[in-house]
Amino acid sequence: MIGELTCACENCGDPLGDEEWRLTMETAAGVRHVYECDCDCVTVTVGASSA
Repeated sequence: MIGELTCACENCGDPLGDEEWRLTMETAAGVRHVYECDCDCVTVTVGASSA
């Protein structure tokens, strides 16, 4: 099931990858990755901290 997860734009559904990746920020609460889609939407993903 986890192998089927993808990062996609919530607005248009296009897949988001390295070309759309803009920023990574890590805090005590976890890691955030910011992607900007060609449709001008910004998507933020949240993951567990690597520490």
